Parts: sequence; structure tokens; C-alpha cells
Amino acid sequence: MKFVPVREFRLHPGSVWRMLKEERELVLTSRGKPMGLLAPLNERSFEQTLRVWRQARGMAALIKLQEEARRKGLNRLSKTQIEGWIQQVRRGRRHPSP
Repeated sequence: MKFVPVREFRLHPGSVWRMLKEERELVLTSRGKPMGLLAPLNERSFEQTLRVWRQARGMAALIKLQEEARRKGLNRLSKTQIEGWIQQVRRGRRHPSP
């Protein structure tokens, strides 16, 4: 996978598009740090690619939440404790009737 400075993309977009066709994916960088990913698309694969990309982002978010729960020890809560937390949150969400 090649890394391309955003400046290169701004100054020479044609060469970056050609590189993308060869490499199949490029990482855009700003000051040496990754900031974006370029991947080729076409009209036929657009919807499927977008769906897969969103699924991958969702999985990454889930993994991050699971790691945070483990770090906080929340993965050791009993079913009763979890139900108690759910009830407490639900009570807090109720809006008084007019």
C-alpha cells in the first residue's frame, strides 16, 4: 500500500489517479500521518463497496467498545447487574405526562 501526501494529490491529481489504478488503494497523508483512504469505485460496485465499508467501520466501533468494556471490567457484570443498569437508564428516560 502506498502513502501519498495530500499535497501531491492537490498538485498532481492525474498521477495519483493513475497510481490508484495500479495500487488498488492509497493512503492520503498530511504531515506524514494517515488521514484518508482512496479506493477505486465504479457504478456497478459502488453500492456494494459502500455497504462493505460501512460494515467494516461498524465492526471497528464494536471492537473498540468491547475493548473499553474489558478495560473497565464491565465484561464481568452478571445478568442481574446488567438488567439493573438497563432499568435505571429506562427510568431516567421516561418523560412526565402533561
